[in-house]
Amino acid sequence: MSRLRKHLVGAAVVTAILAINLPAVAGFATEKWRDYSINRDDYKATHGHWTFLDVPEKFKVNAIHAALLHTGKVLIVAGSGNNAANFDKGTFKTVLWDPARPGGPEEFKLIDTPVDFFCAGHVVLPDGKLLIAGGTGRFEVLKAKVKRAAGALVIKNEDPDAKPREFHPGTRC
Repeated sequence: MSRLRKHLVGAAVVTAILAINLPAVAGFATEKWRDYSINRDDYKATHGHWTFLDVPEKFKVNAIHAALLHTGKVLIVAGSGNNAANFDKGTFKTVLWDPARPGGPEEFKLIDTPVDFFCAGHVVLPDGKLLIAGGTGRFEVLKAKVKRAAGALVIKNEDPDAKPREFHPGTRC
């Protein structure tokens, strides 16, 4: 095989390998460029920045609300965490997170939660206090767990045109 032919075959193989890997290489380069761009200080100052919060296991909750307090701390409300077992035990959780103390002993703190605030609503009042209202009063029994229905079945028979009806004794519906 001639030397020129070997070089052409080699170039063709290299071109094929590059063509096959180009989408992956382009995707990798695009992702790295995006990471670089969004982690620049000027980008963060203009657009903000998302990051993962490393929460210690003891403070991890299935939160329904988070509220920024006037102190700069964040109140994370979970209540039962939509967990019937926690509800039955009366185990309700709220966590106070202080982002000004990263890694410190007071960064996270459990707050006494007397009732299930899961599915409650909250609003910050004009004086800066947080009002939480509502919550979970009970858990419904799902259809798969019902063994026997209980209670009377009441059928209400109404005419949408509101005309009175007369039924003779012994009439079957």
